[in-house]
Amino acid sequence: MVQFDNQHRQIKIKIVYYGPAVGGKTTCLQHIHRVTDPQRRTKLYSLNTASDRTLFFDLLSLNLGRIRGYRLALQLYTVPGQVQYDATRRTVLAGADGVVFVADSQVTQQEANLESLENLWANMAANGLDRNTVPVVLLYNKRDLDPIQKVDDMEAALNPDKQPAFPTVAITGEGVLEAFSAIGERTLAAVADKLGVGTSPQ
Repeated sequence: MVQFDNQHRQIKIKIVYYGPAVGGKTTCLQHIHRVTDPQRRTKLYSLNTASDRTLFFDLLSLNLGRIRGYRLALQLYTVPGQVQYDATRRTVLAGADGVVFVADSQVTQQEANLESLENLWANMAANGLDRNTVPVVLLYNKRDLDPIQKVDDMEAALNPDKQPAFPTVAITGEGVLEAFSAIGERTLAAVADKLGVGTSPQ
C-alpha cells in the first residue's frame, strides 16, 4: 500500500522480491543496487538468517520523481525463502504495491518453485492483496546452469495469468534490469491510476 510521508513530502512505493530459498532474490537486488546512480539510492541494508546465506530482507530506496509535489521513493525488499520464516515473509509482503517472483530454473527446483508461488498467493490473500490487481513480474533465474527447465514449461507451470516474465542470470545481471524496469513501470502506473494522477520528472 502506498505510504504518504507528509513531513518529508514523500510517497513510498513498495516492491517485494519473492521466491524459493537461494533462488537469486538477493543477488537481483545487489545487482540493481550496484548499477544504480549512487545519488539516487540509499545503502543496501541486510540481516542474515542463522541457517544459510539467504537474507532476512533487503531495502533499497530509489528516488523516481514527483507526484503533485511529493517525491517518489521506490523501496525494494526480499523475503527469506525458507519455510520456517513464513511469518516473516508474510510481514515483509504486507503493503506491497508490486511483486517480483524469482523462480529457480534448475530442474531440481520445480517443486520448490510451485510451493513458493502458492505460498505467495496465500500470503498476499492474508494481507488483503489482490493478485489480480497488484502488478506481478516473474523471473526465471539461473539460466546459465544445467540441467534447467525450458522456459515454456516454466510458463505453463508458474504463469497461467500470463504476467510479464524474464529469463535471467542474476549473478551477471542478465535480464535483471529489464525485469526491474517492467515491475517499476507497472507499479508506478498502478499507483498513479489508484491516486488518479500522473507522474512528473523530479
